[in-house]
Amino acid sequence: MDRDMLFFKNVSQVDTVFNGEPAKIPVFYYDTTALTGIFFAKMSALKKFMPKTDYHPAAVFPGVGALALTCFQYRDTDIRPYNELSISIPMTYKCRSCVPSAALLRSLFRNEFHVYIHHLPVTTQIALDGGVSVYNYPKFLAAIDFEDKNGETVVTLAENGDLIFRLFAQKIPANASKTIRYVTYPVKDDCAQHADVLVNAKKFGQTFNPSAMRIELGDKHPIAKEIGGALLGRRPMMYQYMPESQSILYGPNRLE
Repeated sequence: MDRDMLFFKNVSQVDTVFNGEPAKIPVFYYDTTALTGIFFAKMSALKKFMPKTDYHPAAVFPGVGALALTCFQYRDTDIRPYNELSISIPMTYKCRSCVPSAALLRSLFRNEFHVYIHHLPVTTQIALDGGVSVYNYPKFLAAIDFEDKNGETVVTLAENGDLIFRLFAQKIPANASKTIRYVTYPVKDDCAQHADVLVNAKKFGQTFNPSAMRIELGDKHPIAKEIGGALLGRRPMMYQYMPESQSILYGPNRLE
């Protein structure tokens, strides 16, 4: 397979092992489709998800924060193909903004998003082992299926046959390109850490039209019930679509 390596040109990697399997850090993701829905959520619920008192959910309105659901289809990576689904909370570290929406607007303006990942299901053992051992991301093995139906991408997340949720996402125009930085805040050995993800979105589309995506929740799985109790609606306030992207997951650094 011919890879486009320009984005990775000046980044050095170190050989490592994830539970007996060869890997590299930073991890390179050479060919990915990603889609994200950012939903209104109850601030009271989001605060309960945070593992550290210095982690503050970003406010959209008084009493209202955001829950981001991001689906990844990794077709080519250093640790082979797999799928992943991030359930995360846009946040600030230590400083808490007094102006609702200020943190989210700043993120959009800078193309830099700070998030706490609350759940991170994956479809392969090596992705699970590396994510837990190196970062302590909250990973578990699950079924994450991507389907094309009637001009939409349908992503289904289930564990042991129990539906967690299903996302229906339109294939909106993705004529832009941009570089986006995500700063994640895992907790390891009870210490706050940050790990950066740099994304080269070759094709990027974004809309604030709530009809572009909808979520259908399962009725049995604990995570489905948890999400259902937090969300304020089944349509997102913002939807981002990246049918072609690359990314670099850097190693973690301690903050305390």
